[in-house]
Amino acid sequence: MLVLRGTVVAPDGVHPGWEVRIEGERISEVGPPSGQTSEEVLDFGEAWVMPGFIDLHTHGLGPHDPKSREGIVGMAEWKVRFGTTGFLPSLASATEEEYLRFLDDVRSVQDDPPEKGARVLGGHMEGPFVNPKTKGGMDERFLRLPDPEEYRKYLVPQLKLMTLAPELPGALELIRALRDNGTVASAGHSDAGLEDMERAVEAGLSHVCHLFNAFPERPEREKGVKQPSLLEICLATEGLTAEVNGDGIHVHPLMIRLAVRAMGVENVVLITDSMEGTGLPEGVYRMTDGRRYRTRKGDVARLVDSPDIIVGSVLTMERGVKNLAELCGFSLHVASRMASLNPARVLGMEKEIGSIEPGKLADIAVLDHEYRVVMTLVGGEIACRGD
Repeated sequence: MLVLRGTVVAPDGVHPGWEVRIEGERISEVGPPSGQTSEEVLDFGEAWVMPGFIDLHTHGLGPHDPKSREGIVGMAEWKVRFGTTGFLPSLASATEEEYLRFLDDVRSVQDDPPEKGARVLGGHMEGPFVNPKTKGGMDERFLRLPDPEEYRKYLVPQLKLMTLAPELPGALELIRALRDNGTVASAGHSDAGLEDMERAVEAGLSHVCHLFNAFPERPEREKGVKQPSLLEICLATEGLTAEVNGDGIHVHPLMIRLAVRAMGVENVVLITDSMEGTGLPEGVYRMTDGRRYRTRKGDVARLVDSPDIIVGSVLTMERGVKNLAELCGFSLHVASRMASLNPARVLGMEKEIGSIEPGKLADIAVLDHEYRVVMTLVGGEIACRGD
């Protein structure tokens, strides 16, 4: 048995001096010290013992992107450096052949995972069935309408999340097909109206891609009379979960607080939307569609040829949690929930991962009070030790 002692961040709050007792790959007990001395105890003092982070939206990390099996393995090995124990590699702006190869690579890594890496929980396809009017940083050449002959090929167990525009012709049939496949259908890069979203939710859509980003305003019906845009529709619609980028640049901290106030804290999910180059020195990198972008410390990833176009972030999850706590003012256990339990719930995996509770897998991140990773455990095994 392995025992972790420290300030345990549990669903109900923060508990100094508690222990997490691990048998095999699962948590057996959580609570005050038992007094037994015959077990291996890792005492982290005042450091936070938290559930490992789960990133549902990430396009790259370090020198890796998800466009190959090796790239996904590399992302998994880098993710644990930042306290992330589970993630969905995300691919956007791709051909049919590339998406199919991506899903096959996800399956391959799940079947033969790296010895020390985060869990690959499935794949996230951001597109190709999104609206060119709201493409954001996507390459319009790769965007298209939902075609059953194409999307039926994607309906495999590895596809856990797909971002789409619900207003496109054929989107409702796609949403139903995703629902039947056990895939989360997410609204994003969309100009959907109220009726579009009502029909989509009825068909099975349940999630929102990077809330506040690539969300167009609607023109006023008449001067001074604001029309509800997709943003307001999402905030007001019951039963939706939504991603927020926590880098402090993509979304103003006040807007994140607004999302939590409107949707409920249990329905808001921290993501990174990170790109290759995250965690590396500033530089120029290539997107999976071939376009070049630049990363800068304290900024986002921007196209080299069009610096006003944001294509992703250089955020890591532990810094996202820090921003939720210090910029947005959330308590630590609430910030932790948005980074761990909420994304697990989006995937329907909350009984297995996402919080420090007996019976769950021992996927744990230990952070000091500067939010630096001290240790990451996946399935009760040490996957990373901090510097």
